[in-house]
Amino acid sequence: MKFISTKLILLLFLGSLIFTSCNSTTTNGNDSSTNQKEIIDLVKRFNDEGLKADTVETMLYQFIGACSGYRVDVNGEPIEIYKYDLSDKGQKTIADEIENSGIVTVGSFKNPALYSNGFVIISYESHPDRDKIKEILNNF
Repeated sequence: MKFISTKLILLLFLGSLIFTSCNSTTTNGNDSSTNQKEIIDLVKRFNDEGLKADTVETMLYQFIGACSGYRVDVNGEPIEIYKYDLSDKGQKTIADEIENSGIVTVGSFKNPALYSNGFVIISYESHPDRDKIKEILNNF
């Protein structure tokens, strides 16, 4: 019986993640500068700051509760960038947890994470340009 309950909870959780999305405005209709920025804007900022960055593929962002996510090659080395819609209560809760812990959990794996204004970067810790990536994210 416990196994069935666990499977049901997991299915409900995964189903709820499928329906998350990024909004461009907050729920009260006011523009939010954080929500207006998208991952592509961060990729452009990397390029503007002298790093060669290209989006490579869409990631399964739903599994970490984000509204979008991409693998991005920065100077030929991959990182993962995710965006959380801070006007969505559930996504804001997850983003706050990431900001406080510095960790993104994917399945049973705990990944060090950089966080700033709804944007999360993982798979950066061994990147040769990690300090520049962190600086750009923090100033984005």
